[in-house]
Amino acid sequence: AVVSTQSTGKEAAKMNNDLMREMMERTKSLLLNGQQKFWNDANKENASVPVAVIAHLVPVSVCYTCTKNSPSKACSFCSRHFCTPCSRDCSTCSETFCTVCSVLNYDEAQDRAFCLNCAP
Repeated sequence: AVVSTQSTGKEAAKMNNDLMREMMERTKSLLLNGQQKFWNDANKENASVPVAVIAHLVPVSVCYTCTKNSPSKACSFCSRHFCTPCSRDCSTCSETFCTVCSVLNYDEAQDRAFCLNCAP
């Protein structure tokens, strides 16, 4: 009787895992389909995306430095896309730059980043 209880428990766990995987795939599919429908509707000739929606959209692309697929910004100097940890805001002009197009300055108590145009 103990063996059948153990096998029943394993079967239940497997069924639970299969059900969770199925639900995750279905949810992912619904989200992707909804996103595609949103952009297809927005791209129609007379359709427009409300400004409030545009302001909250963050482009997702592969980071040039760490190669992670994440929300990103374009470097103001070279235009490559970088994730937040791989980008720096210039202390002088406040624009966003990649780690290649900016330098760190350690002269003060706080580290400061400068773009190549503003570097001291």
